[in-house]
Amino acid sequence: MFFGVFPNLRGKYKYACNDLSFDTREEKVCPACGRSYEVSSFRDEPKNFVLDGGKAYPDFLSYTGPSGNMIPFIISARTLKLFEENGISGFVNLGKVICSVKRCSAYILDEQAPEYYLLDFLGTIDFDFKEMHLKKTKTCSACGRFAWSRLRFGSVILDKSSWNGMDICRLASVPNVIVCTEKVEALARKNKLTGLIFQQEQDILSQRGL
Repeated sequence: MFFGVFPNLRGKYKYACNDLSFDTREEKVCPACGRSYEVSSFRDEPKNFVLDGGKAYPDFLSYTGPSGNMIPFIISARTLKLFEENGISGFVNLGKVICSVKRCSAYILDEQAPEYYLLDFLGTIDFDFKEMHLKKTKTCSACGRFAWSRLRFGSVILDKSSWNGMDICRLASVPNVIVCTEKVEALARKNKLTGLIFQQEQDILSQRGL
């Protein structure tokens, strides 16, 4: 069984609203297909996220600022320890991040924030295109962008043969959607990890309006 992993944006939780290493955002056009797309660049410096929102620091810190190709996935030290101790597979720890708050016109260290870490993922899984009656069309050989054969996806069916066996995965065709196994969901529920919501497999695109 698989679940979609999404941030819990309830007002009581802190969230990251900006990444101070963000540099520029540039709009480009593919010369082959004419599609326009944005490219974000970041300075080569430690990740420094600006926190906003409620008073509670969640175990999963959602992010709403500029992100380039991948939305940052930020977890507490407690969560990282649980993942490591319980053999959760499919993630790479990219290191500890800095948490700041804005005071007047300056950014200062949030001394009350717990330790947070940035993750990337090695796990991958994709749609079962045949069962979903779904196709990628008009794929560009230069930039790789494509169109979907229909606008509404309905219930999601995952192709288990496309899964590389990891507990935490990116959805290959929609990489900003994170998918996990029942092992991760059960661990989060048992330890009452905060700041995230699990969606059943068939509903993992419902929050994206697809």
